[in-house]
Amino acid sequence: TYVVPDFSIIGPADGVHVIAVGGTVWNTDVVAPYSSWGPTLDGRLKPDITAPTHVSTRTYGDQGFLFAGTPGATPRATGAVALIHRKVFSAFSGTTIYEVLKARSRDLGPPGPDPMYGLGRLFMLPPH
Repeated sequence: TYVVPDFSIIGPADGVHVIAVGGTVWNTDVVAPYSSWGPTLDGRLKPDITAPTHVSTRTYGDQGFLFAGTPGATPRATGAVALIHRKVFSAFSGTTIYEVLKARSRDLGPPGPDPMYGLGRLFMLPPH
């Protein structure tokens, strides 16, 4: 009956070895209303990071459709992980890549990690 975002994150996103990605509206950095919040039932921080959603993509062409929801945010985080792994740290473990994502996030919401934004919004430098 009532929408309560706290503790709304579920499996598989609540997994110990899973990087859960929440969604933020691309032009405001406000957490999207459909993005699940943590913490997990055992008290761990989730989502781990957020990424922009509600974006225009080549997938949908020029038909005015926007790629919304956390399925719109997750490919951005996945792409960042792939770039980090392939171009920079191919010998690094998943834990090290997570630390790089953590260092490359912009804190949003209350200061520090929180159950709405996790570590913050993913921020990658522009390619050069």
